[in-house]
Amino acid sequence: MGYNRGNISKGVHLAECAKNNIITSRQAIEVSELLETLIHQYHDLYPYYDKSNNKGFWRYLVVKQSFKTKQILINIVVCDAELEDKKAPIQLISKFFIDNLKL
Repeated sequence: MGYNRGNISKGVHLAECAKNNIITSRQAIEVSELLETLIHQYHDLYPYYDKSNNKGFWRYLVVKQSFKTKQILINIVVCDAELEDKKAPIQLISKFFIDNLKL
């Protein structure tokens, strides 16, 4: 998990670690780590998205937090074109956060 870096048009895909960023809150890092756990845990069922061949499930995961209200926005972008059951990952993600998120 981290910030996109590199030149995608030239085939360079990198992610810079968000933990070392001084403006990323502890709560946002915890949510990001939960997302990372979920993605790794279900990688066989829902693989990482590969930009070079446009295949995979998990495309973008964005965690934002308002410094004023402390609210956290979780934006999950997936590619579900190859999935037969489109509701299954929604149920999985919802259950995972209900079971694990304690901010």
